[in-house]
Amino acid sequence: MQNSHERLGRFTIVLAGLLAVAIVMFGCGVAAAEQTVVASSTVESVVVPSPEPTATETPNLQRVTVKYDYTPAKSIAEMFEASSVVVFGRVTGMVDQIDMATWAGSSSGNYELGRVYEIEVVEYLRGDGPEAITFVQAEAHYRYGELTDDAIAEIRASTPDYENGVPKFDEDYVFFLRKWHVDWRHFIAARWPDRVWFQAGKGIVEGNLSDSASRFTPFDSDELWVSLRELQDRFTPEPTEPILPGSGNDGR
Repeated sequence: MQNSHERLGRFTIVLAGLLAVAIVMFGCGVAAAEQTVVASSTVESVVVPSPEPTATETPNLQRVTVKYDYTPAKSIAEMFEASSVVVFGRVTGMVDQIDMATWAGSSSGNYELGRVYEIEVVEYLRGDGPEAITFVQAEAHYRYGELTDDAIAEIRASTPDYENGVPKFDEDYVFFLRKWHVDWRHFIAARWPDRVWFQAGKGIVEGNLSDSASRFTPFDSDELWVSLRELQDRFTPEPTEPILPGSGNDGR
């Protein structure tokens, strides 16, 4: 009987100990849970802002980036062959600014700033023409809700989109051009890139789009001119003899 009481006492002690441990562990779990709740309530959610459009001063006017779908020329020969006119000369200045989107019949709500540059021609390497010609290149794009005079003024004051987009004035260039089908008074690039700038004994290929000239390394100017003369000879039509009456080649 005594042994039964002793065993019951030991069991009671053990049970009490287990109950105490359980109470302690439960208390720790509640505290941990409370800390988790507090911690989560103090963490602020991070919102990654969307890229903001290019700011403009005029309401309903937004500067946009246009990605062209094109295949850049891989060689000077490709640029030459694609051109109807290849000229050596200098850009004397900008003579006009136009909306190329409107001229090309695009839908309203888009404005493509085209700057018109004048080239003083020293020599025609392909084709022929006057001593001064004009060419147009797109240099900025906008969407607009209303094309007001203020909006047009802001567009025309904008800077070019592309690195090396603006030709340097009064510097030696060779341009690879074709007639602009929208307005035959002006030329546009036959391919991108569309010109070579001669500077410090080097021929540096440039284009309105910065990546169009990335595959070209600077040429030695003398070697480049040899290549240009060879291309000039290849693409210059053979002169035809005039047909003179009584000469035997007039069909009589």
